[in-house]
Amino acid sequence: MPQWGPFITVSAALTALLVFLARVSSRTIEDADFSDTENPKSFVASKPVPPGAGSERPHAREPSIPDSTKSLRLAHRERTDPVSDLQSRADTPGVSTPSQLGAGVLLANVAVTQLLVVGSILVAAWYFSIPAAAFDVPSEQISAGISGVVVGVGFGIVLWIGNEIAVRLADVAGFAHDETVRTLLAPETTRGWTFLLVGVLPLIAVGEELLFRAALIGVPTAAYSFTPWPLALASAGVFALGHDAQGRVGIVVTGLLGFVLAAGYIFTESLLVVVVAHYVVNTLEFILHESPA
Repeated sequence: MPQWGPFITVSAALTALLVFLARVSSRTIEDADFSDTENPKSFVASKPVPPGAGSERPHAREPSIPDSTKSLRLAHRERTDPVSDLQSRADTPGVSTPSQLGAGVLLANVAVTQLLVVGSILVAAWYFSIPAAAFDVPSEQISAGISGVVVGVGFGIVLWIGNEIAVRLADVAGFAHDETVRTLLAPETTRGWTFLLVGVLPLIAVGEELLFRAALIGVPTAAYSFTPWPLALASAGVFALGHDAQGRVGIVVTGLLGFVLAAGYIFTESLLVVVVAHYVVNTLEFILHESPA
């Protein structure tokens, strides 16, 4: 007999953990101050970086204070400036900065994380006897799988177009979209791109859809006959928070994307459709924005 409550509890705990880790990652990127560079991968410059470079913020304004106090504060800022700190770390043997780790290590980290997510959900589903039908897994018929892929591709293209429009509108309105994470993950070799497109992005699509759509919407709906729409809103909210590293605009756009994916999941009753759509969106973004060609 399915143990719905314990499985939902495990899913909620896993979601909270991922949101927390996303928050930590976001703070790490902000502390590294990648957002002020045109190419985050080459953040550690070959030339010496002037102390204090990149530490000023447009909205920050120095209060009227005595010169002696201001000199002390400026000296402290120079000692703690993230740019200078990363430069000094880059010059220290045995110490690696995020930019030096390379996209390969970052991609491997993402892949392992998603494998753990997928594995945790599948083990919990097995342990608590959750039927596959509760996840809206497609039937074994080949025709059902083919139709799911076709619908998913079309759905993903529509979502990608909407995502691009939303980002452009945000740019026009003066709200920049932080693309640091995507740029850091973009490979620089053919092997890296193969690993990204064939390994990492499919894992991301499966892991996130399995958790945010199937586990948080499909299973509670099947267990307690809930109306799925409040669950869709809640899952879209935590899905957005899970992408905190993309900045405020990224959170809003991702939240909207998450809700539309949830709606597609509810209407089609197919996990395959939203997995394919999710993969298509991510793939088009990387190819069209990060491809060296």
